[in-house]
Amino acid sequence: GILSGKTEATEEPAEETDDTVVTIDAAIEKYLREVKATKGKATLSAYSRDLCWFRKHCSKHYVTRLTRDDIISLFGAGRDEGLNQKTINRRVLSTLMAMRGAGARLELKKGDWPKVAEVPVEAYEQEELKRFFAACEPDERLLFQVFLCTGFRSQEVATLTWDDVNWKAGTLEVRAKPELGFTPKNYEKRSVPVPRALILSLKEHRKANPESALVFPTP
Repeated sequence: GILSGKTEATEEPAEETDDTVVTIDAAIEKYLREVKATKGKATLSAYSRDLCWFRKHCSKHYVTRLTRDDIISLFGAGRDEGLNQKTINRRVLSTLMAMRGAGARLELKKGDWPKVAEVPVEAYEQEELKRFFAACEPDERLLFQVFLCTGFRSQEVATLTWDDVNWKAGTLEVRAKPELGFTPKNYEKRSVPVPRALILSLKEHRKANPESALVFPTP
């Protein structure tokens, strides 16, 4: 489960008896239930990993016992494990959201958050794209052209169906597909216009795959 792997450090005395007092484990379970109800599977998986990591490094039992020092110690724990700063910051942020939602008063001071070096976005030059597509097989070329022209995420392309193609308007649509276990990130349904040449290529691709509901079927 998500709460396994806690350290053997000494727990604080279990003095709390009020039924309204929330344990850290209960707070995590409640927070993840809310995430599951409102977010996608990938988000739930990421938050689960983050909070499992937090629980591993926190020996306390009650949400009300958490302090700023507990949060600061997480930054050090992440560095000791060799995690990059962006990952550490994300895990600490997940922890703060879950614990604050359960009533923890955790206020960080200005400067507590270690800075993350911004990595410049790498863009392919036109000549690089030309060489890349020249090296692709026909089906590969169409697949990567869809990625390039739409900016779709991998699951959005993997679950793309022919019903998502508006041949007349020249758009590709992202929508929820419960039958495929797919929900767009943040439930973001949208249509994206694509070049006419891509629509024509998709028409040819469909002729070669008349029995599949998916645009890019795989085993």
